[in-house]
Amino acid sequence: ALSVRCDRFADLLAKARNERYSEDMDQFERSPVIPLLSFSDLYLLCCSRLHEWSAEEPNHSRSIRAEGTLLFCYMLLRRNAAFRDFFVARTDMDLFVLPLLE
Repeated sequence: ALSVRCDRFADLLAKARNERYSEDMDQFERSPVIPLLSFSDLYLLCCSRLHEWSAEEPNHSRSIRAEGTLLFCYMLLRRNAAFRDFFVARTDMDLFVLPLLE
């Protein structure tokens, strides 16, 4: 049952579109089944979580939180082409990458 819920969640994330461009969607794309997310807010949230993680003292809970954030970002980048295009076009990629390198 848990894996079914996780698969549904992953499928919804794969279909998500950027709410900023929702007015450009045609009727087929504008569906209650396709969630609209603020990709900008989502990107900044992931960056802030990674920045908080890199500033903390190393411990077990730190690595679990970081892994969760990284897995979530990886899943979005891997399964959602719209988010991947948004992510690659960012000019502030250092907000995401630098905490990973510290």
